[in-house]
Amino acid sequence: MVRKRVLIFTNHFYPETFKINDVAFHLNNEGLDITVITGIPNYPKGKFFPGYGFFNRRKEEINGVRVIRLPLIPRGRGSGVRLVINYISFAISIVLYSLSLFFRRKEKYDIILVHHTSPVFVGIGGVIAKKMQGAKLLFWDLDLWPESIIAASNIKNRLVINSINKLVRWIYKNSDTIFIGSRSFSKPITEKGVNKKKIIYFPNWAEDIFTKEAFVKLDNSDFANSFNIMFAGNIGEAQDFDSIIECAKLTQKYNIKWLIVGNGRKLHWVKEQIERFTLKNIILMGHYPIDNMPGIFKYANVMLVSLKDREIFKLTVPAKIQAYMASKKPIIAMLNGEGAQIIKEANCGKVCNAEDFLEMSKKILELYSLSNEELIQLGLNGFDYYKKHFEKEKVLNNLLEVIQA
Repeated sequence: MVRKRVLIFTNHFYPETFKINDVAFHLNNEGLDITVITGIPNYPKGKFFPGYGFFNRRKEEINGVRVIRLPLIPRGRGSGVRLVINYISFAISIVLYSLSLFFRRKEKYDIILVHHTSPVFVGIGGVIAKKMQGAKLLFWDLDLWPESIIAASNIKNRLVINSINKLVRWIYKNSDTIFIGSRSFSKPITEKGVNKKKIIYFPNWAEDIFTKEAFVKLDNSDFANSFNIMFAGNIGEAQDFDSIIECAKLTQKYNIKWLIVGNGRKLHWVKEQIERFTLKNIILMGHYPIDNMPGIFKYANVMLVSLKDREIFKLTVPAKIQAYMASKKPIIAMLNGEGAQIIKEANCGKVCNAEDFLEMSKKILELYSLSNEELIQLGLNGFDYYKKHFEKEKVLNNLLEVIQA
């Protein structure tokens, strides 16, 4: 039997930590021939990973998967200008590579899979490659454009927005299948002229490490005997740290600590707020490799997920929800839409509306008053829901069926 050949386009790949790593390795283990086209790894710190560069490790094999790394300008500290340069440099590289497939007819691929986080320009390469190869194009849409860029930036220029919208419609039109990580993505995609039959629900899952027992030794002298609420992930504008700070102020008189694990563009602002209001109940833990996270979660009584009150975020299911569930941790959520609905359905914590820090402080006190046994049960509820709806093997095997069809 001839092995199907799959060409994956993605902005990020191992050693960067993204779900596309699991997809590529799983498909390879199932007997498919996988080639990944990606950039030189530089996320999240904004500089090339050790051992990588314009002239180092541009081609390699990882767990049986061929990886070709195209040149790009690293994202630096993530400023607007530097991000645009990063996006454009990789877009140019990926278009040039896709066009070159015309001259490499022996490199015949059956499937083109585009992993779209952000920006959407990676999809241009996928469409060109499809036309060069006569292959099927599968578009894994994890970030709606132009909706997300409007929500996360100050771009108001109608010409820019309309141009991006036309580009997205062109990518959708040329895609044979569109995978969505949130069911709520279906409506805005069909409104762009896409037949609903082309859309397949393909939810996130947690990395295997989150379902295993782990422990990381930390100096917990500041929070050993307190009720600990932990936020883990990107400390950015979308995560609404304005409301988190306000809620921390309201809970100062209780034996509650806020443990912030991660890094991001908003971190400096958070530090300023802690100093300004003398918030001794907030502890900045720093950034850790993902392999350490399950062990660090052990120090939390409850895990926090939050997003600002924006239309695009109602459609989004933050991937940390699955990680929290897989780790059997209760969740406190301050967000709207599908993410909130999942937590309610799973009965694995407390939910309030986005940006409603007054209500969240009440929900936190409700969790604070629960017994340890009751908190454990909430975590187990989430784990049961995770196994039923988000278990990695089930989700990836659904993708495999589509590819093999």
